[in-house]
This record gives sequence, C-alpha cells and structure tokens, in this order.
Amino acid sequence: MPLTRHAAPAVLAAVLAGLVVVARPTLLVDLDRATEDATARHTTPPPVSPRVAIVAVDEASLAALGQWPWPRDVVGRLVTALHDGGAASIAFDVLFSEPDRMGTPSAESGGPTSTDAELAAAIAGAPVAAGFALTFEDSPLASAARPCALTALEPIQRQGSAQGDLLTGVFHGTGAVCSVSVLTRAAAASGTINASADDDGVLRRVPVLTRLNGHTYPTLALAAVHLATRAPVVIEPRVDGGLRLRVGDHEVILDARGMLPLRQRGPGRTYPHVSAGDVLGGRVPAGTFDGRLVFIGATALGVRDVMATALDPRFPGVELHATVADALLGGATATRPEFADALEFASAVIGALVASLGVSLAGVGLGAGLAAAVGVGGWVGTRMAFASAGAVLSPVGLLAGLAMGGAVSGAWQLARERRRADAEGVRHQQAQRLIIQTLTSLTATRDEDTGRHARRTQEYVRLLATTLARQRRYRDVLTPDRIDLIATLAPLHDIGKVGISDAVLNKTGHLTDVEYAEMRTHADIGHDSLLKAEHLAGVHDNEVLTTAKEIVYTHHERWDGSGYPQGLKGTNIPLPGRLVAVIDVYDALVEARAYKPALPPEQALEVIVQGRGVHFDPDIVDAFVACYPRLPGARRSD
Repeated sequence: MPLTRHAAPAVLAAVLAGLVVVARPTLLVDLDRATEDATARHTTPPPVSPRVAIVAVDEASLAALGQWPWPRDVVGRLVTALHDGGAASIAFDVLFSEPDRMGTPSAESGGPTSTDAELAAAIAGAPVAAGFALTFEDSPLASAARPCALTALEPIQRQGSAQGDLLTGVFHGTGAVCSVSVLTRAAAASGTINASADDDGVLRRVPVLTRLNGHTYPTLALAAVHLATRAPVVIEPRVDGGLRLRVGDHEVILDARGMLPLRQRGPGRTYPHVSAGDVLGGRVPAGTFDGRLVFIGATALGVRDVMATALDPRFPGVELHATVADALLGGATATRPEFADALEFASAVIGALVASLGVSLAGVGLGAGLAAAVGVGGWVGTRMAFASAGAVLSPVGLLAGLAMGGAVSGAWQLARERRRADAEGVRHQQAQRLIIQTLTSLTATRDEDTGRHARRTQEYVRLLATTLARQRRYRDVLTPDRIDLIATLAPLHDIGKVGISDAVLNKTGHLTDVEYAEMRTHADIGHDSLLKAEHLAGVHDNEVLTTAKEIVYTHHERWDGSGYPQGLKGTNIPLPGRLVAVIDVYDALVEARAYKPALPPEQALEVIVQGRGVHFDPDIVDAFVACYPRLPGARRSD
C-alpha cells in the first residue's frame, strides 16, 4: 500500500493537533492544570530552607494572650524579641488597618490609649517588611482601599535585546489596603500579600512583582529577602516573553505577568512554626531565629488565612510567603523553560504523526499500544524533569496529539473501508443485475414475447410498489432498498419457462388441458432451479435469493387460494409474489401475443379491478388504480 495513503491522515492529524495546542481550549487548560497538580503530588518535595521560619498566632498564643488582634505594644514586644533573637528580617502577613484602641489606660483620660507608636518604634528599630493588599476595580477589597505610605522596590532592568519597560505585563493595582500609616512609614519595606487562585479555585502561581500608581512593589517574600540580603534585584527578559528575576546570586523565572510557579515543600506546617506566645514568654531556645527570615502570620482557627493548593486544600497563607522566600533564597523552584511552548507544540505534532502512522501501518491494536507507550513515556519524562530540575512541562500536548492521531487515522480508515464497502456493494449490485439480465435474456432466446414481458414488469413493479409504500401499513416493509430489490428481480418471474417445451411455449392457439398443465410447471421449474443454484453456491438466508424464489414460485397464486402451485391464500402469499401477480396479468392483457390480440389498457384495468379480493390483494389493486395513469401502457391509449 503506498505510503502516501497513510501520509494524508497523518498530516491532517498533525495540523489539527498543532492548532489545538496553539488555541489552548478550556479542556486542554484544565488537563494541563490537572497534570501539573498530579506531578506535584507524586514528586518528592524539595527540603525546606533553614533560613526561613514562621511565628504563628496560634491557638496556644490566643489562650495565653487573649483574642486577636492584640494590643500593639504586645506586638511591638514580639518584633523586638525577634530582632534581638537575630532575625535577618521580619515580615508581617497581617494588617493593622485601624488605630489601636486596646492600649494601657491613660492617666489623663482614664480610657485606653493607642499603642501604635510603641509598635512603630519597634518596627523602626528592626528590618521589618509590612504587608499590604493590592486592590483592583472588581476586587471586594476595593471599597476599603485608601492612600498608603508604601515603600516601592524598583528592580534594575537589564534590557538585553528587549525594548521598553519589562514590567508592562505585570498586574497593575488601582489601590491598596494596608496598616495604619504610622506603622507602614516605620517599616523598612512593603510587600504585597495578594495570592489569586485559578478559576478552578487552586493556587498555582504567586505574583512576585506588581505595579501601583507607576511604582513597582514586591511580594512580601521578596521584600523580606531583599531586607535580609540587601542584594540587588535585577530583571531580564526571556525569549518566551517571561522574566528572569535575580536576587544577588540566585535566580527565579517569572512569566510575563510577574508570576512565579509555586513549588511547595509539602502540605501546611512543613516549615517550622514557633508559637508567638512562646516567643513573648521567652520559651524559645537561643539561636532559633539567628539569621533567619521570620514571617508572622495567623494560623489559629477563625483568624487564619488559607487557600487551596495542589498539596493541601487548606494551605496557610503565611507558609505561602515562606515558600516563595525559600525559592528566592536559592531553594528549589518550579520553572517553565524558555523552549517549553515549542517543545509542547512539537510533541503534539510528533504524537499525532506517531499515532496516525502506527494505526495506519500496524493496525488499531498495535497502533494504540505504541501510542500508549509514547504517552506513558512523555508523562514519565515530564515528571522526571520536574523532580530533577523543577521544569514545568506539560504532557497534555503530546497526549492530545496521540489522541488526535489515533482518532483521525481511525476515522480515515473507517471512511476508506466504508468507501470500499460501498464500491463492493455497487459491484455486487452490478453483478446481480448482470446475472438477472442474463437469465432474462435466456428466457428471450426461447420466447421473445416472454423476454419483452419480463423486462417491462421491472418498470411496472417499481411504480406499483412505490405507490403501495405510501400506505402506512407498508411504509416500513417497502423501503426504497426493498422496492429496488423486488423491481430488479421481477423479470425473473417466468424464468422457469426455459424448461417448457417449444411446442407448448410457442403454440399460437389455445393450450389443451395437458399443455396447460405443462405450462403451469414453469413456477416449479424456476423455483427448483434457484434452489439448486443456492445449494451449489453454498448460500443460505440470502435476501436476494429468497425474494427471487418468492417471485418465481408465488406470482401465480391467487388471493382466494385458487392459484398454483401451492394454493396459498391471502397474506400467506409473499408480498413480492402478490405485486408481480398484478403486473404479470396486466401486461399479458395489454400486449398482443401470437395466440391473442392486445386488450385496451382501460379494459385491462377493469379486469384487474374485478379481480380485487379474488385474484389479487385488495391493497395492491387500490395502489394499481392510483398509479395506473402513469403506466406506459396507459399513456399509449391516450
């Protein structure tokens, strides 16, 4: 089989697979996300960095110090304790958006006084990054946004071959929700605490750089890392439109929106959590926070911030910032390689070619096995790439290509087989018609009148059966294919006359009783001939032969049971035989024979009508009357 016959579906499948990968329909995006999550769940997480710690406002802290929020002087003591404990930076994943009203009673007023100044003093004396939340026009926080005293962080932009601002694609906020200004002004840095899940509710990427009022702001983790290391923050363009972010000697890869793929170290509480109550109570071993980035956040029920991730449906928000800081400090990251889009496109195209050619050349079974092996290999390969290098590669393009290749090639083969079957059917029908015409011609060699009569019955029977099919009771029986078969076989009804002697067959006068008895045997002769042919050919339950036998054997049966050769009555006479019976008599009446003149068509019609319910099926007579004006014989009488 020429290779070009296999190339066409393979090329079609490759083109379709490539278009699907480029268009990225919703189904493909959902599958991408599902495989990304599955890869994260089934890959051993990287170890946590010893340079990151979490101080948690947990249930034990609330039991010891009361409900949250605590007085600001208490929080100030916490900041001082962490700074004295050697923390390299302290980041607040909590907001103090209202002035404190829970301080120590004032001697002058007798009421509580604000202790914001005490917390501000503690913040000013330590490397503290204050968290804030960006708002957007459709954000539920937008109504609470107000002007904030924030500290921007403008990265150094190394353009390379790129032109213009590299950060035009990052998220641009319209406002911010932050702590009171006395606290934000005291902080050495500001960082966003925003984290937005995908539309399926799962968080997979975190914005590291954002914009507000023309200034660039880091995420809380980047702000804490910058405070701790004082290393320059540099961004560079990538070929795929993404960004390369460097903090000192360490690098992470962001997409064009400034988003970092989240690579968790495990579910919640993977990083060491220290109770804020223990810190304030002096129950923490010396050196616990020495040189570490400390994130302060709430983990107690009712005050904690959680989100769904691939590894934990209730992942603490404070641990999210710790994870990002870990990556920025040189820990394992999830990175989408610059060539990822090209690789996934190529894998889809190659997968389509492999599956299509496999199915075409080796068959569906082996082709499907080959496609499955390639698909498993692609899945394993992407998992290995993620486990070893954090490379985020999706096998979905390859799997889509394999599925597309198998589907297109399978459909192509089915269509080809259908065309082959149709062609074979046409050849089969042609062969049947040839045999029928040959047999009809055989009768003509014995008797020309019989031959012409046989050929006319074909046209008449088709018209009569089509008319009868309009009656509801015959609609499902006389389908177009069934009508065509009966009409095609109708000329065979007198094939048995080849076995009648010439003296009887060609006699110009009336037949004697003995001669008439011989003539009547033509139905048996024709039927027996078909039975023998059926037996010799080894054919059984064949619709064509069955219909032919019914026509040959029963077209002289009568509705009242007085016909021959079996004396069948009513509907016991097969429908093909009942149809041919009417046409056989009508044509014999209107055509001149050696032993009789032609009867006018209208008189022949009267004979048919008189035979209704006696010689002929009443329904078929009614149909004959309906189609009579369209019979060729009727037109000749006009």
